[in-house]
Amino acid sequence: MKIICITGMPLAGKTLISSFAKELGIPVISMGDKIREIAKRNNINAKDIGNLIFEIRNKYGKDAIAKQCYEDIKKINSDVIIDGIRNIEEIEYFSRLGEVYIIAIFAPRKLRFERALKRKREDDPKNYEEFIQRDIRELNLGIGNVISLADYVIQNDKDIEKAKEIFLNILKEILGK
Repeated sequence: MKIICITGMPLAGKTLISSFAKELGIPVISMGDKIREIAKRNNINAKDIGNLIFEIRNKYGKDAIAKQCYEDIKKINSDVIIDGIRNIEEIEYFSRLGEVYIIAIFAPRKLRFERALKRKREDDPKNYEEFIQRDIRELNLGIGNVISLADYVIQNDKDIEKAKEIFLNILKEILGK
């Protein structure tokens, strides 16, 4: 089984890129959705998700969210996309389950901030200071290390169709299709 791990800073376009895989019928598991599910079950406000992420990882290990994906991966039992990898420990965990490939999505900070203001998801930063704090939180989780180990990098700052084309070519290479 091939496990294609999508990483990138917040609002770089991980979900967008993953949606292209869904269009092809490739299963996608979102680690961010797993965290939001945990928050919802525990009545945790979206503003406190950042603290929840650290709390879970401190209590259950840095690969705790990856472990939350195990049952889904087992049910799928085929090549899969994991959207939202944040640290090396998650990569190591998934490496025990299958052949791992890392794709990093990159977009400039200014553009990512503009996307945050447009998207308006409940846990999105409302101002530039919150945005920078979120970036720092992600870097403290270890996302920079994962990005630096990427097998592929997709620049997602202009043309969505170009990013899609690049991603589909990467998928063809990885999956041999």
